Amino acid sequence: MRRLRERTGGEGRPDAPQGRHPDNSSARPGEVSSISASVTFEDGKTDLSASGRSTIADMTSKVKDQRWVVEIRGHAGPLETLGNVDRAFALSFERAMNVARAMVAQGARWEQLRVVAAGDKERLVPRTFSRDQDRTNQRVEIIQTQVPVPPDPYSRQSSAGDE
Repeated sequence: MRRLRERTGGEGRPDAPQGRHPDNSSARPGEVSSISASVTFEDGKTDLSASGRSTIADMTSKVKDQRWVVEIRGHAGPLETLGNVDRAFALSFERAMNVARAMVAQGARWEQLRVVAAGDKERLVPRTFSRDQDRTNQRVEIIQTQVPVPPDPYSRQSSAGDE
C-alpha cells in the first residue's frame, strides 16, 4: 500500500513494515508458462471434434515426456449455461476431462495432468451479445506450467540392497 501511495503522489505510513524486498511487485512468480493450445467446443457439447483431436495429439507429443505439470483448464460460455453455476462448472469440467482422457490415450501420464474447471468465469470475450461471440469462450486450454511433476509418495524406488 505504501508504494502505491508513493507512486500516486500520496505518502506512505512511516511506521509501516518495510519488508526485505521493497521493490518487488509480486509475492512469487506465476506457474503458468504459456497457453500452449486451445480446443473449442460447440454449444453445450463436451465431445471432441476432429480438429480438437488433432490439436490434442500434437500437444501430447510435445509434452508427454517432459517433467512439467500440464494444466487442462475447461471453460464454458455464459450464453450456453445461462447463469447456471452448476451447469457451467459441470460442462467445463467434463470438457477438460475429455481432453485429459484423450491426452492419456495418446501417451501422457495422469500424474502429469492437472484438470481444472473454470466455469464461465475466465472469458476471452467478457461481454458477449451473440452465439458467435460466445463460442470463443467455449474451450479447453492446454497450459504448460513451470511446476515439476511431484514424485509419487507411494511408489517404492528400488535400491541396490532391495531384493
